[in-house]
Amino acid sequence: MLLQGAETWSLRVCDVGVGCQLDAILRAHDYISLNSDSLVAVNVSLGGVGWSQAWREAIADNIARGVVVVVAAGNSAVDIYGGDGKIGNGNEYIPTAFPEVMTVSLMIDQDRL
Repeated sequence: MLLQGAETWSLRVCDVGVGCQLDAILRAHDYISLNSDSLVAVNVSLGGVGWSQAWREAIADNIARGVVVVVAAGNSAVDIYGGDGKIGNGNEYIPTAFPEVMTVSLMIDQDRL
């Protein structure tokens, strides 16, 4: 699907000195759901280690309203499901570990071998 003329929106979720608070992240996803008639996709460029069922449900609501949620794989060189490979026990890299999202990664062959 080619999106020509797609409008770009920007939501500031993190504040310098404060960081990314979960309540601010959830408010952003609520805003996305409320405006889903005008949005096609959202790029979530934040994350961390832990688990949040509330965040997962907020993303699921975005998706249920027709918004594609794309997240960065992260640059932490960690398994997204933690060392045990299981989901939902608090050692995941989220939101990347949420099965509902589209995770995007970039790999560069720097040594050209």
